[in-house]
Amino acid sequence: MKSKIAIRNQLFTGLLASTIGLSCAQEKAAVDAPAAASISRPTDSQGKTANIQLKFASSIAPKVALALAASLDIGSGVMLSDARVNIGKIKIKAEKIEDEDEKNDDEELKSLEKENESEIKDKEAAWEAELDAIEKKFEAQKEAARTDAGKATIKANEKSEKAAVELKIAAAKKVFEDKLDALEAEKDGDMKWKESYVFDLIQNTVSPSVPTIGLFDGTYRRIEFEIKPNRSLASTDPLLNNSVYLAGTVLIGTTTVPFTYALDLSEDFKLTGAQGANMQPEVVNSLVIAFKPAAWFTGIDFSKAVKDFSGTIVIDKANNPGLYSDMKKQIKSSAKFGKDDNDDGELEDGESDGEAESEVSES
Repeated sequence: MKSKIAIRNQLFTGLLASTIGLSCAQEKAAVDAPAAASISRPTDSQGKTANIQLKFASSIAPKVALALAASLDIGSGVMLSDARVNIGKIKIKAEKIEDEDEKNDDEELKSLEKENESEIKDKEAAWEAELDAIEKKFEAQKEAARTDAGKATIKANEKSEKAAVELKIAAAKKVFEDKLDALEAEKDGDMKWKESYVFDLIQNTVSPSVPTIGLFDGTYRRIEFEIKPNRSLASTDPLLNNSVYLAGTVLIGTTTVPFTYALDLSEDFKLTGAQGANMQPEVVNSLVIAFKPAAWFTGIDFSKAVKDFSGTIVIDKANNPGLYSDMKKQIKSSAKFGKDDNDDGELEDGESDGEAESEVSES
């Protein structure tokens, strides 16, 4: 077995030599990782297999507007037309509290991320410069445009050029993320869902479908997952390179104003509960991670937000950073998990067995 230093060197040698144009397939070399940690086993387990179907849910049911579309009225004058979260690396654990081995593994993985931080930042600076150059190129054109149709055409051309750069960014970042995810999966036997899943809160769908897994029966008191930027969607999809994307309208006074929100960070969620969710043997148990979109906007004041040239409130790292930060905190503190006893795809109050801890770690 290789030492941790040797593994670390092997993990990042390929990355440091990679370029933006490398595909994920070119960078999928196997990593010789340490032996996987022991799987968390509940103290009340009978040693039998419990089959688990993981579901995602929203605490607010969509209100269908058209036959093939839906919107989400979350109250307080906010109506969502697009609400998607990209979720990955889902773990289920028996104990509520982390043990020392887990903490050590987490520290090692964080050190690996930090070792590559300067390399990623150097590339990000180049990418930002390229995107800024595109904005400047079209800025004068947008100012000179005399009609709404002309502005729309210019905006579409700008979006197209930016999309090509976003695809390069996604491919380059995915090289690093795939390697780190593979190492973490080897080290952690409790990581049960390793793919990236897009949960659409409006359509109430998950893509790709989440497989049913088997593990020891018994009571599980902790769910950990990550919302992470999606690196695989089409260049025209606003969720590309973002972990959360929201679009809709908000009522400010008597005026309905369009807005968008894009979170492009990886955020770790830890949902815990003393009661826990009991997984029964030899049946399919429905385990639900539920989001509360209404809570995402609690206390959010749109009235002082800056609008872009089209009259839209754009909320991201570069635009309206105060709202960006406030909404990020709300999203991180408002998730729950539990067992869906009546198998209706929702999580009622009596079925909620764990919620976000007061401090949710950020990577």
